[in-house]
Amino acid sequence: MKTIIVFVFSFFFALLLLMAERLIGIGWDFHPDSVTYVTESTTVSKAIFEGQLSDLINNAYYVVCYFLNESIFDITLFNLTLYSITNIFLAKVHWGFDSGRKNIFSIFLLLLLLNPYRAHLATTVLKDTLIIFLVVISALNFRKFLALIPLLILLRMASIIYGFIFLPKKYVKFVLILLLFTLFIFNGFIFDYLAHSNEAEMTFREFDKIPTFQNLGIVGVIIRALLWPILVSTGAFFLISPSLAYFPVALGCLFIQIYCYWHLKRLPFAFSILFPMFVFGTLVTGFTSYIRYVYPLITIIPIVIIRSIEKSKNI
Repeated sequence: MKTIIVFVFSFFFALLLLMAERLIGIGWDFHPDSVTYVTESTTVSKAIFEGQLSDLINNAYYVVCYFLNESIFDITLFNLTLYSITNIFLAKVHWGFDSGRKNIFSIFLLLLLLNPYRAHLATTVLKDTLIIFLVVISALNFRKFLALIPLLILLRMASIIYGFIFLPKKYVKFVLILLLFTLFIFNGFIFDYLAHSNEAEMTFREFDKIPTFQNLGIVGVIIRALLWPILVSTGAFFLISPSLAYFPVALGCLFIQIYCYWHLKRLPFAFSILFPMFVFGTLVTGFTSYIRYVYPLITIIPIVIIRSIEKSKNI
């Protein structure tokens, strides 16, 4: 019964947000990618069906939209449903940790469920809601991640980076040493790749004033990779680039900060989350794009911390 209440509550919250956005002029095509999915999915999907299976990698969402008839209504309904189901999983994690309380909702649970940016993504036809849904399920245990990683890679090839959240602490030093050794051996190839990636222009929004440090070359890549995870985790990017579009994103990050600090009594930082965010910072050169890549990680911060607390109790 509780899960049904969460589903209905979440669905209607996102639906009200959708109505509010349309009233203030934020249309279904606010995100350029939305137009692509609605107009190009049939063409891309047919090319995939006629080509090789490998063509499906990073393009699977076109196929999803194709089977939903490129319908704005159907795809949006699909995302609203996934958002509501995702909230059920988040609620169950919260209830499991907060088992001493009997109330269905609490202010802390509402902070998780009513994340304004996640709800906004659910009102779009973008693939982010599906990816967040799969990452939340994957974060519950490693076996689920192994089962879902093929689908995640088909949706977003870089999703394999999310798997770092399962790395045990005892292996962190080993992995870091291995990475440093790899960097030492293949430094020419790696630096050339990073330099090439750093030249890409991924700042597509006028309100995005977050510095990318691209003019600094490899040094800029390192600065961006170190700074951006902190900015997005804390919501501090809003102080650098204040805008109405960034406000719900920053507010969602702040909600997670409050949940972790006041309810879990932990700082909302974990190496298993920060490191993949660091990696994305080396590859992505636009902050708005960066947010969409790392928001699945931001969403599962409470799950990762609760899992860490439970492990420490069992030692």
